[in-house]
Amino acid sequence: MIIKIANGTNSIAGYLVIFILWFISGVVGIYEISQGFFLWDLVPLLKVVIGEIFILITGLALLYFLARHKFIGMSNTLPAIIYMVFCLGISVSAGFMKHQISIFMLLLVSERLVSLHNSTHNYLKVFGIGLLLGGLIVISPSLIGLLFIYLIGLALVTTFGWRDFIIPLFGIGSVVLFFFTIVYLLDLEVVGYNFNFSYPKVSVGFTVHKILLTSISIFEFLFLVKLFAVIEKKNIKSRIHYWIWIWATIFLFISFLFFQEEFEKEKLILFLALPMAIFSTEFFISIKRVFLRELAFVILSVLLMCLRIS
Repeated sequence: MIIKIANGTNSIAGYLVIFILWFISGVVGIYEISQGFFLWDLVPLLKVVIGEIFILITGLALLYFLARHKFIGMSNTLPAIIYMVFCLGISVSAGFMKHQISIFMLLLVSERLVSLHNSTHNYLKVFGIGLLLGGLIVISPSLIGLLFIYLIGLALVTTFGWRDFIIPLFGIGSVVLFFFTIVYLLDLEVVGYNFNFSYPKVSVGFTVHKILLTSISIFEFLFLVKLFAVIEKKNIKSRIHYWIWIWATIFLFISFLFFQEEFEKEKLILFLALPMAIFSTEFFISIKRVFLRELAFVILSVLLMCLRIS
């Protein structure tokens, strides 16, 4: 039913589903941070509210960008619905607001890179990509591995010259320099800049939480498998778009592996929500039987909601 609505001609129903899922995510998030609506703490509450607002903004912006570049139809709301389902499965934790802002900025970086396709040396836009990446790293320093995404993106979309390599570095450096200048002048304390090697801990024992994470990972693997099966059949611009997000997924994994004290699987799933929402479109379209398509969506949704309460 949901997939049919998302791919149907009635976009209003699709947007209604998006808002319902977002509302549920917000209510559950506020419940978690306030310990059952009884113990209110203004600062954490505001961070959760801002984070949830950015979830909605990211979902809607995702649809706008995909439709603008003709990757989906105007009435297709499936990517945003899948994104909301993934976000529904992640509990509110430390850095929730920063993570959501970072995901939104990653979406902007991808859109800016795709918009460079067939353009001739748009240095101002390339500098803007550097500014966005600099802001992303300042907000979430453990995602420093994503800095390399601009190299891959520029190599995919435009003729790669030395200026294209240098100009984003000026943008990144400008934001980082401005940030640390403010920190120094105001004598602020900066946390989160201790980079450490982490690794996934493998244990033999099975828990419900591990089973849920494994099951969700299987869905993500299937999304990628289906994508690789059809990616070469797409037009050049669509292939570029998909490859940018494939590399973003790789760099996200590298960031979580090399620049955190602990390999946090739940946060990795959160950051993969955006690329998986994009990849999943091909997966659900490929399932011809309506019943199986809806069943796959329901199973994924249940797994993510169970993960949140486990």
